[in-house]
Amino acid sequence: MVEIKKIQVEETYPIRHHILRPHQSFDACKYETDHLETTFHIGAFIEKKLVSIASFSIEVHPDLPGYRHYRLRAMATLPEYRRNHIGKSIVISAEAELKSKHIDYLWV
Repeated sequence: MVEIKKIQVEETYPIRHHILRPHQSFDACKYETDHLETTFHIGAFIEKKLVSIASFSIEVHPDLPGYRHYRLRAMATLPEYRRNHIGKSIVISAEAELKSKHIDYLWV
């Protein structure tokens, strides 16, 4: 069973580095928005193991000014856990959070 919950940004870094930036320095997987008060990070756990992550931060979409936006960044799932709809579960959880914040638009 998959458990979806908010996590600390530092928990995202190993998966970000391993999946998204394996040939770069570990620091390359850290973003300016990671520690903002409005940014949040969600993780998916299977048997207490973190297998998928995503980060969500305020960022206006360049083509849609005038709305309240959040951007999905740095989403990754360990290869052996893909194709199990884990990413979908993370996005659904984030959408609920964003709806409670009255956010108009989530973009990638």
